Amino acid sequence: MPDSAKAVFISYASQDAEVARRICEALRAGGVDVWFDQSELRGGDAWDQSIKRQIRECSLFLPVVSAATQARREGYFRREWKLAVERTHDMDDGVPFLLPISLDGINESDAFVPEAFLRVQWTKLAAKEIPAGFVSRVRNLLEAPAPVRASGGGVLPPSGSIGSSRHGMPAWARGIIGVAGVAVGLIFAVRGVWQGQKKKSPPAPPPTAVAAPATTSKGTDGPKLTASRLALARFENLTGDPKLDNVARMIEGELVRGIAAAPHVRLLPVDAAGRSAAREAARKENAASVILGTYFREGANLAISVEIFVVEEGTSMGTLGPVIVPESVRGDVWTEFVDRLTTGANNVVANLETEPLRLSGLVYTRPWPRWSVAQQLNVLRAEQNRKSEAEMLAAYQALLAKNPELLKAKVETARLLRGMNRPAEAEKEFNELLAMRAQLSQSEIFEITYDLALLQGDPEVALQAARGMLGIRDTRTEITQLLACLWALNRPRVAYEEIEAWWQRLKPRVPVDQQFFPQVGVYASRIAAEISHGDLVAAEKHAAELRAYGAGRQIPTVTWVDARVQALRGNMAGLKKVLAEAGTLPGSARVEPVSIAHYAYGVLLNAGFPKEAEEMQAVLLQRWADLPESVRNRDDYAEVAWQVAIAEKRYDYIYQKLDDFLARKVGSPLDLLGYRALTYLKQGNESKWRELDAELAKMDLRNTRGMTFYWRARLAAANGEKKRATDLLEQAVANGLWFRSFQGGMSDLGRIEPEFAGLRGYAPYEQLLKPKD
Repeated sequence: MPDSAKAVFISYASQDAEVARRICEALRAGGVDVWFDQSELRGGDAWDQSIKRQIRECSLFLPVVSAATQARREGYFRREWKLAVERTHDMDDGVPFLLPISLDGINESDAFVPEAFLRVQWTKLAAKEIPAGFVSRVRNLLEAPAPVRASGGGVLPPSGSIGSSRHGMPAWARGIIGVAGVAVGLIFAVRGVWQGQKKKSPPAPPPTAVAAPATTSKGTDGPKLTASRLALARFENLTGDPKLDNVARMIEGELVRGIAAAPHVRLLPVDAAGRSAAREAARKENAASVILGTYFREGANLAISVEIFVVEEGTSMGTLGPVIVPESVRGDVWTEFVDRLTTGANNVVANLETEPLRLSGLVYTRPWPRWSVAQQLNVLRAEQNRKSEAEMLAAYQALLAKNPELLKAKVETARLLRGMNRPAEAEKEFNELLAMRAQLSQSEIFEITYDLALLQGDPEVALQAARGMLGIRDTRTEITQLLACLWALNRPRVAYEEIEAWWQRLKPRVPVDQQFFPQVGVYASRIAAEISHGDLVAAEKHAAELRAYGAGRQIPTVTWVDARVQALRGNMAGLKKVLAEAGTLPGSARVEPVSIAHYAYGVLLNAGFPKEAEEMQAVLLQRWADLPESVRNRDDYAEVAWQVAIAEKRYDYIYQKLDDFLARKVGSPLDLLGYRALTYLKQGNESKWRELDAELAKMDLRNTRGMTFYWRARLAAANGEKKRATDLLEQAVANGLWFRSFQGGMSDLGRIEPEFAGLRGYAPYEQLLKPKD
């Protein structure tokens, strides 16, 4: 059995067992004890208790994050993850324990993982080989001594001398650095560092324009600088009194102890002062940013100012102060000052890790929250997978009541209210946030505006906000939001041009082994744009290129694109080939053939191939009958089950399933109402479906993204009311119906449903579908 004091625990989804085995073998070959023995995986209570004990006793926890874990929102591995996170609550923040491993090109920002995983460094591995550097890193972490919070040599004296230096000092040097009522602002602005002046000028208001990019990770001549490494330069004594030099040592010592708690940050004291010397010293430490500090007299008081500086660009990333320490104040000198600077340092380093970004987009005038308060917010976010929405909402509201300056908690509150379908309350929260513009950075204003536009179903406003966010952070999240807006506005060609331009900007900075998924996204967007513009020849050509590019790396996107192109061309032989191949794909790459048959049936019918659609429906019914009952009863197959039941006229079964979903709160109540109304119509119960249509018409439009109009349009189309159906669908689109992913079938809402096939050839409907670019 492994030595529990030095053992590593590998947590993985069953689909990743082979990769996990390779990781285990590589670590064991490097002399690392590993908790991994597939022969022990017997299940039952004894096995469960053994797993829990191993997680309690292991020295490092290695969760494997992959396409398989992304696809599985439930699984035993997620229980293991939560147990590991819970153990960290009893650990010092400086103790290394979590070491996430990313497979399949999964990025941290896109991963469905506990919040605690996002506060530590990830390791990206290829499935076929485990590099020696990874094994060395694990071995070094296991052999590393316990972390030391304050340095006893170099810049800082031992902690004992820091304490003793306080005796005999003026009263203000022993008082609390009070920030209540002091204009302590975080100013992410490009400006010169305060140096040698008697007083710092007041913070400037947030800029509205987007500044030039500030990529911070790479110097012109030296090695790549590490965002998580933050240098701490000597604080400069500008009082003119040499007796106060020891104040600098006190400040530095407290900051080392305080900032060591920040999860993103590794603080490195350097023996340098002043901008030029500090930047050079930080560069030698491979640090991307550096803290510069000064203090001076203001009457009988002391004023302290701090700035966090980007090493390569020579730009200020944030300032704190001046904080005035009155002579009359007594008590703990540093608590709030260190708390706020710790939060700021953590935020700065986290932002530097996301590149490229525009510094002016991060300007805001509210103070950093205290670190202890910021940590409460982090803990809450980590608990979101274990608590209900109602519990999370109550917790955020309680935190906000005690700390009204914590506007991020207010943002989370608004988003929760939107997710809980409480649009009026969510809209109120978002508008209150936007009324506080002076306290928000430009990036926060864009994000909140985007959230509000989603709530209100306004693609035009959302597009403006998405462009603003992309101007600040040129990352996958921002480009995805921009594409969603362009598809909502039926501008697929512009969407493709945007993602292509984005990828050309990003590609030179992305390692070759991480380029696969972004390139697939570019292909999928291009094919979707060609389909929308009716160029099926080009679409088929690029779908073949996508298949060749993805050869050996099966992913669902390739399957869906193939099915869509073949169905639009009425190619039954091609569709049957896609169905056959889909049934053989492993793990998370597998798309069930019944799902493809269901999708292809609608596409064929709307593309003008009724005979082929009828043949595909027969395939669907047979494939569905061949599935085990446990699969047919899965909630994620509800739409397919409805289509099959409609074809077989099993209406009572549908009503029972809808009642069950409503009771269990599965799915959107709006969608359940729509399916019920459509079932009544297909059964021939006109009074019932008319009654529900009227109920849909009365519903609050906020937070529906046009779905009330969509369901009413489906009802009208099924009833042969072409004009009414088209008018309603037009209103659905105007309210954000196409705010969907271009890689899945959701972008086809209004285009492939069997009810809308009867609208083909009707000029107003065709005009509605016609791209606007």
